[in-house]
Amino acid sequence: IYSFFTLSLLRPFTGGIHFKTYNGCLAFSGVFFLGAIFLANNTELNNTMITIIFLLSLLIILLIAPVPAKTRPTYSPKKVLQFRLISGLVISCHFIIYFLASKNSYIINSIWVIALQCIQILIGKGASIYENSNNKIQETYEHSM
Repeated sequence: IYSFFTLSLLRPFTGGIHFKTYNGCLAFSGVFFLGAIFLANNTELNNTMITIIFLLSLLIILLIAPVPAKTRPTYSPKKVLQFRLISGLVISCHFIIYFLASKNSYIINSIWVIALQCIQILIGKGASIYENSNNKIQETYEHSM
């Protein structure tokens, strides 16, 4: 439940990987949450690693997010900045709470949710760039015929 809570605060402002079907989305969400819980329970993190995760997550959010679904309209630069600031604030709050209550398993779980969400943003952005380049190549090929 806490994984879902953390992701619910972050995902609307960051986007990520999107699936064409409900079943694909549901399956991926299940794997995502199980992965976060598995990592929280089986990986030992120290303050240095947490700080690195925080800084990388913040960097990814501020430079790349949001990665909207194809069906969403393009966001204005002002809206993108707003989404990035809100996401950065959510991440910062979780990391501040971690340093205040570092032994809390819920907070450690939220660290992994944030890290996995940022990996998802990188994958989603990479897929978007790949699809756009393929579309441009396809358009160039069609126009040359």
